This record gives sequence, structure tokens and C-alpha cells, in this order.
Amino acid sequence: RAFGDGQTLTLRGGDQQVSLSLAVDEPGTLVISEVNNWAPPPWETGNNSYGEAHYFEVFNNSAQTQFLDGVIFGTSLIARSNVVVPCSASDAERSDPLGVFVLRAMAFPGSGGQYPILPGEAKLVAMAAIDHTPVHPDLYDLSGADFEMRGAGSADNPQVPDMLEVG
Repeated sequence: RAFGDGQTLTLRGGDQQVSLSLAVDEPGTLVISEVNNWAPPPWETGNNSYGEAHYFEVFNNSAQTQFLDGVIFGTSLIARSNVVVPCSASDAERSDPLGVFVLRAMAFPGSGGQYPILPGEAKLVAMAAIDHTPVHPDLYDLSGADFEMRGAGSADNPQVPDMLEVG
């Protein structure tokens, strides 16, 4: 398993070489293993913008059971636009000695031992843990999610624990 670099290129024909950096992931950590923020075009959902089917997965990349209780997930300030920028553009935000700056922070519920994640296991966190397929056939049934990050006006699945707004 590795993480890859990325860039956008315009190819003009002929032989060209492109170099990308690869780095092995760090064992022993929790990682975001998948992010889905796709939404169908508004004209396919009755001219409504639909972002309720977004989700991400947390993966235990260690050899020990870890606990998600109190772990904070946030969106960094660098994610404030859709512009692709190099990692160096966020150095100041990522290395500020005063803390980590985020647009929104959510914490997993629990007080220390309620939400284990086994080695090699992934947990699904849905924006709204409901079946989204009636809205659009390419969306997923997320009613079996492990956690829910409800937004303002989102549907609530009472069977799925809610993430806690912490900032």
C-alpha cells in the first residue's frame, strides 16, 4: 500500500516522462481510507443540489484494536476551495504551534471504550445514514453506516450514533 502524488498535465504528443512521488503508509495509525463527496447533477434530482449522500471511511492501519471514542475529524482551512494546490501551500496551517485550524470539527461519540475498531477494520461515517437510492440510482444505501454526521436539515437514523459537533 502506498500514497501517490498527483498533478494535472496537458500532453502534446510525442514521448514524455512524468515523475510521481510514492510513500508507504504509516502502520500503527488510523487513516481515512475512502472519501465520497460525489453528488448527482441538480437536473437529475429535480433541480436540487444533493449532498446528503457523502461519506468517508476510517481504517485501522495498526496491529492493535484502537478506539474511536473522542477522535476528532475536521476539514482543514486549505480545503476551502476546489483549487488544487501543493502541500507546501498548507505548511503554515499544518505546522502552527497554536494548533490545527479547521472549518468544521466533529468528534466520534463515546467516553473511552465504547467504539473499538479492530486491526484492518474500516468504519463508515455517513452524512445521512439513510438509503439514498430513491434520490438517484447511482447513490448508495448508507442506512447501515457506523456513524452519522448530520448536517442542518439532514434525516436522522436513530439506529446510528451521531458524530458530535465540537467546533
